[in-house]
Amino acid sequence: MTKTEIFAVTILAAAGVASGAWAAEPAASKAAPASTSAATSASAPKTCTGLWDFIETDCQLTWYGITLYGAIDAGFSYQTHGAPLDPRSPPGSAYLVQRYSRSARWDLAPNGLQNSFIGIKGTEPIGGNTFLVFALDAGFDPYSFKFSNGPGSAAHNAGVPQNQQTSWADSSRAGQFYNGNGYIGVSSPTYGTLTVFRQNALTYDGVLEYDPMGASYAFSPIGWQGLTCGGGNTENCRHTTSLKYKLTVGQARVAALWQFGGYGQNNASNGAYQVGVGGDIPNLANGVLSVDLRQPSRDAAGEIHQRTAEVVAGYEQTNYSAPSDPQAAFTDIAGDFVCLGCVAFNNTNIVNTAYGVNGLADRIMQIAWTGDTPSPTSWM
Repeated sequence: MTKTEIFAVTILAAAGVASGAWAAEPAASKAAPASTSAATSASAPKTCTGLWDFIETDCQLTWYGITLYGAIDAGFSYQTHGAPLDPRSPPGSAYLVQRYSRSARWDLAPNGLQNSFIGIKGTEPIGGNTFLVFALDAGFDPYSFKFSNGPGSAAHNAGVPQNQQTSWADSSRAGQFYNGNGYIGVSSPTYGTLTVFRQNALTYDGVLEYDPMGASYAFSPIGWQGLTCGGGNTENCRHTTSLKYKLTVGQARVAALWQFGGYGQNNASNGAYQVGVGGDIPNLANGVLSVDLRQPSRDAAGEIHQRTAEVVAGYEQTNYSAPSDPQAAFTDIAGDFVCLGCVAFNNTNIVNTAYGVNGLADRIMQIAWTGDTPSPTSWM
């Protein structure tokens, strides 16, 4: 395991047919949590009145303002170079060829479009045009019902020969009962949305909305490998102790996130912050051009959403440099102990000198993509 300083800049753009609106929180590609805007709340599906209503319509299972929601994503696959299913890993299967990929195989294919999950959410008025908002959800394997645990899948395969490994993958989902989102806050159309605790990074939410494949594990390279959403570190796609603010004024929007806890609070770094600015240019070639710029240090969180057919593009540059706080030992977000020079002890090792010291240059990683998606709602 390598500890590095990460500095990333993400630029995202979307041009689409003019219709629909931007929401304060996503209605959600890849099953992001509830909308926190009053407008979205007002247009939400009706509450279910019975079992047949639940089966036949898009009604919500809501009691006293709390909505139960979720998704199960399951299937089968054939891979020319595959590896056995790993129920701990959020993707479950290695949909992209990895170093442990080997023989052709038929297998179960969980979470191809999104991580199966279950959660609760709510948007409750607390006075005037201000609302209390909250969401708590957890991803799981649809066959074993194990909580998604990327670091746990990596730890399980530590020291195992590559031709005997399962389809493991690192992730910010680390076996927690809140491994998706777990936040509470207040939202106002006038003053914006302020939320606290576990929530997506700005880079992650940007990928969800600007990736034409909706960050699908099976069909999107940037959705499967996770470096883009984490600003260079997959485990930083979410922050457990963070404060996030978003505000939209007219066609412009701003966002910021601050991670105020460290490793001891179930975060993947000892500190992080991120800021973002963006806006829409309407009536451009009979459509809307949307552009966002996000600049994270180690990582952060925010979001955009457009309910139209659109052409999307993104670019991210990440610089890896030597850490300012070298570590000798710590417990990762899955609760596994990691230490310097401990290969013989528990198959772990921390490398603090991989970049930027002893004559070594910083590592620069650049990711770019573009595409056309007919309708974001196809991923909801």
